[in-house]
Amino acid sequence: MFFLTEILGLDLLLLGETPAFRSFSIKDRNPVSGVYKKNRQLEAPNHAMSIIHGRLIRYLRSLQIQLPYATACRPGDSPLKNVENHRNSRFFFLLDLRSAYRGVDMKMLAEALCREDARLQEHVPEVQEFLEQYCRSQFGGLATGAPASPDLFNLYCASLLDEPIGSRTKGWTYTRYLDDLTISGDMPISRKMREDIRDIVGRAGFDVNHTKAQVLDLRKGQIAINGVGLEFGGRIFVPRSYVTHVTGLLHAALLGDESVRFQVEGAMGVFKQITGRKNQNRTEQRVLTLYKKFRRGTQYKRKKAMP
Repeated sequence: MFFLTEILGLDLLLLGETPAFRSFSIKDRNPVSGVYKKNRQLEAPNHAMSIIHGRLIRYLRSLQIQLPYATACRPGDSPLKNVENHRNSRFFFLLDLRSAYRGVDMKMLAEALCREDARLQEHVPEVQEFLEQYCRSQFGGLATGAPASPDLFNLYCASLLDEPIGSRTKGWTYTRYLDDLTISGDMPISRKMREDIRDIVGRAGFDVNHTKAQVLDLRKGQIAINGVGLEFGGRIFVPRSYVTHVTGLLHAALLGDESVRFQVEGAMGVFKQITGRKNQNRTEQRVLTLYKKFRRGTQYKRKKAMP
């Protein structure tokens, strides 16, 4: 296979096993209401597939693709960095893409990748074949849980979504944290602009989660974006609802619920970035104490499992 051998420099025979994903589900919990909405399907790679995705991530980042609106998955990216772009704004329009990874068309993704690397311009079918075999979900689109999916999703959205929205929102600030879109500014975001943005999303092949769309004014109250609180004047904080969410995950993990382990690590990454190391209140200190207990338990299980 051209892309696997010539671009990524891998030999399937040396991987020791057939690359594959293991499909499983986790409970998808609303961090604000605490309601369990549905089970989210994830696909975890085996060792051979992890090697392929690790090499793919290294390759994609070596291309140094310009992603001025994306704020997730690259070194230095975080929900906190995403929100910091909007600290001086008052008016907000928040959009969420429904089942975004499933909206990715593999042929269009292959074409986008081939435009970024001159060596691939005559090899769109071979690149598409690679993506279909090693990056596609059994449910369609990109595999949720696959290591390279966030990087591939950023590449896909760069021209189809980010450039058109960035052009339409000149004079405002636009960022995209994976499937969460944030538009903000000093002036209200008009109904016409919101409709235009929804049209761009639709033309890119995605569906808007209309129940999560929000039009907000910071003068009327604090808001939360990807678990990061923001109030008028630019102060960033951990929302009480998110503290409750993180605490619930930690208690579930400490009681033996293995399905929340990955959620704990992601949620605590956000929590620690916002709180920092200084001037933590008692509630924040209690959460960090619970996390230390969780980490000690995880390390003990790993040592116990070692031969």
